Amino acid sequence: MKETIRSSDEISALFKTARRQATANMLVLIAPHQKGRDQKGRVAFIAGKRIGNAPLRSRAKRVMREAARQVGLPCKGFDLALVARDATAAQNSSELARELALTMRRWEADL
Repeated sequence: MKETIRSSDEISALFKTARRQATANMLVLIAPHQKGRDQKGRVAFIAGKRIGNAPLRSRAKRVMREAARQVGLPCKGFDLALVARDATAAQNSSELARELALTMRRWEADL
């Protein structure tokens, strides 16, 4: 990964302005960069407390990071957030990568 979104303000802004696509295992948010920023792509990996205890949340984020690597994220010029769902930690990265690739193909024509 090139760069990760870590600021809570930037994540809040992403939730307000981004396009959303829900899959069985995660929620994907994508938004174009703000004007005046460099064009490097950034990704946030989010797993809330409702996912479970700390080891489950860590596993969910780790699996999402590997899926993002397999798909080739981050995309230049866009901020993405991958939000874990209850089933995320139980999946393997190739299953998540397949879902993420399908989502990115759906948005490719629109963006």
